[in-house]
Amino acid sequence: MQTDKEQKKEFRRRVLLYVVSVIVVIVITVIFFFLMIGYRVNPKDGIVQQGGLVQLFSFPSGARVTIGSAELERSTNTKITINPGTYAVQMNKEGFIPWRKDFSVRSGQVIWLNSARLIPKQLQTDTVLTLDGVDDSITSQGSKVMVLLPDKAKPVISVVQLNDDKEVKVKSVNLDGPNFATEGSVQYKLLKLSSDSRRIIMSRTLGKARQVLLVDISDPNQSIILGANENKSYPSEAIFDPRSNGNLIVRYKDGSVYLFDKDRKRLSPKILEKISSMNVNQNILTYVTNVSDGSISTGGYNLDDKINMIFETHRTKQRMLVSLGKYYSDYFLVTTIGNQISIKKTDNLSPASKKISWSTVFDKKLYENVIDTGFQDENQIAYFTQTGFMSSYDLESLSFSNTKLVANTSVARNILWLDKHHFSDDTNGTLRQYEYDGTNQADLAQVSRGQSAGYSTSGKYLYSLSEDKGGRTILQRTKMTLD
Repeated sequence: MQTDKEQKKEFRRRVLLYVVSVIVVIVITVIFFFLMIGYRVNPKDGIVQQGGLVQLFSFPSGARVTIGSAELERSTNTKITINPGTYAVQMNKEGFIPWRKDFSVRSGQVIWLNSARLIPKQLQTDTVLTLDGVDDSITSQGSKVMVLLPDKAKPVISVVQLNDDKEVKVKSVNLDGPNFATEGSVQYKLLKLSSDSRRIIMSRTLGKARQVLLVDISDPNQSIILGANENKSYPSEAIFDPRSNGNLIVRYKDGSVYLFDKDRKRLSPKILEKISSMNVNQNILTYVTNVSDGSISTGGYNLDDKINMIFETHRTKQRMLVSLGKYYSDYFLVTTIGNQISIKKTDNLSPASKKISWSTVFDKKLYENVIDTGFQDENQIAYFTQTGFMSSYDLESLSFSNTKLVANTSVARNILWLDKHHFSDDTNGTLRQYEYDGTNQADLAQVSRGQSAGYSTSGKYLYSLSEDKGGRTILQRTKMTLD
């Protein structure tokens, strides 16, 4: 039988064991928690610090990954936590050109290296369709179709399905109904393709008159013509309303802007005036307008709340462009004046605010005047197209890149985006693909200059246009995988 002294000793032992067990559990839990959020011991200096999470993707997947001199055990698609710093990454897959990029990672940061589109070492390009000629063509990143205009004087288009089938499906759409009847010289042009690939915005020029056509590919009889407004001014620009694939935002030559409802087939009351250029992202229509005192202002119109906001006012005679994008919780305003670019941000774009407070993120003077600007990759990348150059700014890595295009040209023309990470240029008659920051360039096919190109929905093929020796137009596709 235990004495009181022995019982107290046993009680203290149990309490001590319990306390030690609790402490051990807490310590293990804390260590596990910090490991889960990326804390590691830096082998260089022995300091415990939080690493960054790097997500690694490639198309096609299954590429071996080397970061620095260390090859990862797992192939793409994969992820790894590494210490803060600057690294060189390389992805390798048999039969493909190695993909390389330098990147930096900060403590607690999540980096997405998801722009790796591996290029086969041996490219195979096959003809899938031969046409007498093509005057114009259009597609868009992520599109299911490519639209061809064989003759700019005739209201006939061909719609090509961008699929992986052995036989490519082509649909001919004739805009020859009574509403489309015309007399005299006419010229058609393809302008934009809706995100669901069902509708096209075209222009039709009859002498000095310019009309906008909203073409329904599946039912051409539902196509609509937009002519002059109440001031007898013709439309100069039309873009799709992002809230609906069929409704439009239309800017007329007199600077007035309207919303167009495809179901009601009518324009809204005028929402803006004196507008020289416009851009839309999500539900905000950004614009540049000439103010009465000779200055130029930028602003945004909230399409949902129907409220107008003035962003900035500048005094300049140079061409000005503006674009707005939301990245995470912040709004980023891109403004270009000639060759001067600026990126500013705000966390409050409330229409109730009398004055929006912007903070500068980046300023730079480029080599050439900017001819186009906007956002890519869910608004992470701001881009600036110039004659012979492409510049970009990554809002995540806070890095700027300036790429001189291979083609030596003085022609000002917009760049064709093949997907959210890659653009192309074909000025030399060769379709060269670039990543948004100018890295991993590759020549993919001989093409007709100024025509469209696009990836199939799976990414297996790249469709483009070329010419045969007889001068006929060839629709071709280049195989981008090895299976």
